[in-house]
Amino acid sequence: MATIDLKPENALEGVNEFNRYFQQIAQYGFTPQEIDKVKKTMLGAFKRDLNDDKPVSGSGMINQMYQDFFYGNMIISLKDEYKLMEDCFAALDSIQILKAVKENSNTKNPFHYLLTTNNEDASRLPNKEALLEATKSLKYQEVVPYENDIDIPKKLLSTSPKSGTVTKIVELPKIDAHEIYLSNGG
Repeated sequence: MATIDLKPENALEGVNEFNRYFQQIAQYGFTPQEIDKVKKTMLGAFKRDLNDDKPVSGSGMINQMYQDFFYGNMIISLKDEYKLMEDCFAALDSIQILKAVKENSNTKNPFHYLLTTNNEDASRLPNKEALLEATKSLKYQEVVPYENDIDIPKKLLSTSPKSGTVTKIVELPKIDAHEIYLSNGG
């Protein structure tokens, strides 16, 4: 599932750009760095939830029971679920993801478009036929593999700042972070 926000005056260009990115992914897959970043983000978020002392919500329990009853998914502890994620993510690579994406993209309709808007913006959208034609462009777009052409300099600062020591750490529990004050003002 993918979501994009489009400006009404650029809706056709946005749909075409989305199709181009989808084709790029379907033909060439994700880079290992992209996959590692998502794995790390997902595991980190799950680990924060695991370390959170809040009890499971009633709706969360109902969802687990629903999954168990209708799909045969066992109800397991969050620790066991985290361990399963770690084990599965360790075996997940770009080849497996590309294979799954290609299997889905080779179907008659790899995905469905759902366009929603308010009344004010509806009048600024292209007509229905133009939008439908833009969704069909997915089938015949040619794409090249993604290239990261951003030049990152070896030295980010012209002069290195003087080193400092930590003078104070303030906890920010609302965002699960810390504000760190340094002796050099950084």
